[in-house]
This record gives sequence, structure tokens and C-alpha cells, in this order.
Amino acid sequence: MRNFIKIVTFIAGFAIIAAGCTTENDNMNFRKIERFTQKQDGDGNISFSFDQNGRTLNFEGQFGKRAIYLDNVKLWLAFPLTPVDNSPAIRNEDWTFSILPLLNNRENKLNTIILDPGHGGEHPGAKGKFSIEKELNRKIADLTGEILRQRGYTVLYTRADDETVELEPRAEAGCFADIFVSIHCNAAPNPDANGIETFSITPKGAPNSNDSDHSMAVNVNDDATGYQHCADSFALAYAIQKKLIESTGANDRGAKRARFHVLYRNSVPAVLVECGFVSNENEEKLLNNPEYQLKIARAIADGIDNYRKGML
Repeated sequence: MRNFIKIVTFIAGFAIIAAGCTTENDNMNFRKIERFTQKQDGDGNISFSFDQNGRTLNFEGQFGKRAIYLDNVKLWLAFPLTPVDNSPAIRNEDWTFSILPLLNNRENKLNTIILDPGHGGEHPGAKGKFSIEKELNRKIADLTGEILRQRGYTVLYTRADDETVELEPRAEAGCFADIFVSIHCNAAPNPDANGIETFSITPKGAPNSNDSDHSMAVNVNDDATGYQHCADSFALAYAIQKKLIESTGANDRGAKRARFHVLYRNSVPAVLVECGFVSNENEEKLLNNPEYQLKIARAIADGIDNYRKGML
């Protein structure tokens, strides 16, 4: 595919299309958690905490599970919580790329943001009973961009209208900004599937959060530019997911990991937000409600603000 650069100016802002998280897969070392409580709730839940930089983060999880909770918001480890000497332990990869990013309270330099409304043109995305994903993505991205500009950010878009933009130039657009946020809506064969999830790049050598997803068919040990920002990408994903769940009250599907092209090939911290399921009758109605769209847009902008301030 030929690379190209295209900049479109339009009333809502600018559309732009442009021409580490490394870890050793055989490193089986763990960070053992000394401060933990085995809950007597019948579900095998364990509460544990970490202290660093004057902050304490309190988590809850289960042995053998990758999904844990921080501040009642779900996040996915790359590897399951593991018992070591009768204590819960976290793989070093997860300590480096999933826990430490949330303990770091430094501010992040953040002036320019790429918003990527998923699909467009000849790629409609998911289809509901009365709506098409590409149109919802554009509406939410426009609202998010307007809020961010009002807060002083420079906002660029990968597409200005209903145009076809392939994945490679979308990912390459990251070089024009400080972070990249791709906005999508979800779909599933099961009409009961619902909720919001936010993805960042899977650590090198680790499995994706979902057993089956649309991540790139790549060797998990190959190098990719997205790995260079794995920790920051996860912090951004968690910050956005947290605000989305607090704002909407939607089912929390978690801050997850995947090798989507726009994450795997990006050169800056990047996330992909799935705002809800158009295949779910109730969520499709919500996603077409302007007030709900604005609620999602504000939550994404608030998450970006918190990431910039180091307030996770």
C-alpha cells in the first residue's frame, strides 16, 4: 500500500492522515505481594495493595484470573494472578507495564491529540438494527474533539467526513501528536453482550486479553513501534475507562490489551475505545442518543485530562 500524507481543514478542526514495552517471554520472575487479605466471600477474592511515590493503590482479584479491579474499575493483567509461597504474585511484565504506570503520578506532556473515528467510507463497521458504527464513531469523535479544544488542546482527526481511510495511515498519524485515541462501537453475535472497554497494546510476548479478537495476526515476540509506549498506553486506557464507567454506569468490560493495527503500529501512546454494542438493543438506542453521546465524549476528555495530570 502506498503511504501518503493528507491534511484536511474543516470547521470542526483538522483531519490528518500520515505517511518500551519490551519484555522477555522466558522471564518467569514474579513480584510477590506481602500485603493482602483473603476475603471470606465464597468467590476466592483477594485484596492487595501497592505503595509507591506516596500513593497506595488497592486492588482486588482472584488466583488464576487476569481481570483485577482498582477503584472498582476492571483492568486486565497480561498474566493471571499467581500464588507464590501462599501469597498472590504478579508477573514482572505486569508490574512494569500494568501496575507501575498507575502508581506513577507524574504529569504527561500533552498538547496535541489525534482522534480516530473508526471505519468510514467503504468500511461501515458494525451494523445495528437502525444505525451504522462509522456514523456513531464520527459523532462521538466530533463531540470529544470540541470538548478537548475548549480545554486548550490541539485536536487532529484521521478522517474529516465519511471517507475511506486504511489502517496503516491511521496508525502513522500518531507521529503528528502526543497521544492517539481511536473511537469505535462494538458488536457481537450474542445480542445480550454489552458494556464499554478500552484497549491498549498487549505487552510483547504476552497474550491478548480476549481469547478471540480482531488483533493483528502477528508473532507476539516480533518488534513493533507500539511496544515502545506500552506502559503509557495502558495508563491512558485505564484513565479513560475509569471515567467512562463512572459517567455512564455501563457494564465495565475493562481496560484491556490487544494488538489492533492502530495500537501495534503507533508511535505514541495509543488506545482504542469501544463505546458500547450496536448489536444490543438497549445500547444501540443509547449510542444514538445525543445526550449519551455527549456523556461519552466528556468522559473520554476527562480521562485524557487525568492522564495528562497523572491523576489515575
